[in-house]
Amino acid sequence: MDPAAEFRDDSCAVQPGSRLYVFNDGACEIALPDGTTAKLADLVHQLRQPSPPGQSKLDELIQWARVTGGQTSFQDDVSIMESEF
Repeated sequence: MDPAAEFRDDSCAVQPGSRLYVFNDGACEIALPDGTTAKLADLVHQLRQPSPPGQSKLDELIQWARVTGGQTSFQDDVSIMESEF
């Protein structure tokens, strides 16, 4: 896209059982019923909560986004990917 763009690469040790979540802005910028918007910190807080027994974290996150937004569908696209190490 931009031949002049510079990128940095790095690495870190990851413990077995760790999870990486990759998501788009629609997963955290949820329109709230009061007209404000949820923030990245809200999603991060939810990611840190334990999942209910028998429920996947991804299902829980989608349910959280629906309840937080006060509706069954999303105004923006929502994409979340989970990788377990």
